[in-house]
Amino acid sequence: MLELTVVLVLTGMLIAVFSGDLAHYTKFVQRFETTSRLKDLRVSFEKAYREQMSAVEAVATATFTTSDGVLTNQIPSVVTNLCASSATTLNAVGRYLPDAPTKMMQDAFNRPLCFFITTRQTISIDGIPATFRSIAIVSAGVDGRIDLTTALSATGALTLGGDDEGVVVDGRFLTANQYKETAQKMAKIVQALQTMFQSRYLSNLSRDPSVDYFVNSTPAGTASPRYASGSPIVTTGGAAVTMTSINAHTALGLSTDDVTDGFGQTINIDNSSNDVRHPDNGAPAQTTPPFTTRISTTLPNGQVFSLTAVGAF
Repeated sequence: MLELTVVLVLTGMLIAVFSGDLAHYTKFVQRFETTSRLKDLRVSFEKAYREQMSAVEAVATATFTTSDGVLTNQIPSVVTNLCASSATTLNAVGRYLPDAPTKMMQDAFNRPLCFFITTRQTISIDGIPATFRSIAIVSAGVDGRIDLTTALSATGALTLGGDDEGVVVDGRFLTANQYKETAQKMAKIVQALQTMFQSRYLSNLSRDPSVDYFVNSTPAGTASPRYASGSPIVTTGGAAVTMTSINAHTALGLSTDDVTDGFGQTINIDNSSNDVRHPDNGAPAQTTPPFTTRISTTLPNGQVFSLTAVGAF
């Protein structure tokens, strides 16, 4: 009988130890899976941000808007200290997720994730008024509650309290590359235009400074001694048009990619409206050299960014 009692006690102790280790191991696995899921979500949001930046930054409020939906702030309840994210919460990034939205909207503890979003912020990148926002994705961790100190600042800095875990989608970093690419491409076009202007001027035996060497005709498309008939670029017809619509990129020896901004839009050119200097400008003071051509594009926040090519003799 004594032997049986000892066996039962030892068995009970082993079960208790094993159960404790199993619970500890289970929590470890859940934390590991939560960390992995948060990283996957960050990748999904970054891809959606890059591909749909114009839609995301068109809205100034604290949302993440794409062509597929709108994500608003999902903040903790003051009662449960948990968020109320659901299967539809991730509609805005649904097509970019590696797994079903019903799985990705919660952590490995099967608790809904929280989503904190800043309003649209503005910074200057290479002279361009760039906008961005940040998104924080947060898990309540093992204790199952979002700590009261967990928060995303207005500038995108994430503070995590308790055992909360989270990642930040840094819009500042994501948008910087596109804005820099846009600025570089536009600068390249301006340089090509100015080189062409000077080359046309130098190849003209009369070297007449009263001629606009940026374009080969009047805004109406008629020949005039005030325009370089031999110029490879035609008139934009009194308004800004895409460079590819008049084959201006080909005339300048540029590719289609060279005249596509960082957001996938074709860059515009204007060589004949009243916004640039040319012989037929409606304002007499704008009809004399130095003649100009303007290139522009519309940024994701709706602002127009432009650079001006100036004809030099």
